[in-house]
Amino acid sequence: MKKIILFLTLLFSLTISAQETKQFVETYTIGKSIEKDGSSSEWNSVGEVRIFFNYRSDSKSVRMYTDTGVRDFKQIGATIKGKTSSGMDYNLLELYNVLDGTLIKLAYYSDTRYGVMIIFEDGSGMQLTN
Repeated sequence: MKKIILFLTLLFSLTISAQETKQFVETYTIGKSIEKDGSSSEWNSVGEVRIFFNYRSDSKSVRMYTDTGVRDFKQIGATIKGKTSSGMDYNLLELYNVLDGTLIKLAYYSDTRYGVMIIFEDGSGMQLTN
């Protein structure tokens, strides 16, 4: 009986630890703006933009540090996995700013050279990378 209880306790603790979400951060230093029609600017320095995914181990929380301040976002719905027309994998998150309710979409690319793309409510956006 003791062995069964020990086994169940171990199994339960492994299940709980497997469900924990780890926070990770990506830092970007260059970016370009993207117009609604798809045209984009040249790459420019953006200072340092740090994006914390799974902020404080919350899988629905994203925190963004920029030169202009801190913005906290919460994810709406599930993460959408997709591929670009050239075959690049990405995860798409729909997020809302917890302070003002502004909605954005954030595409996080599997190839770090492509960084992230942020799409604003009006259809314009920006891409950040290094």
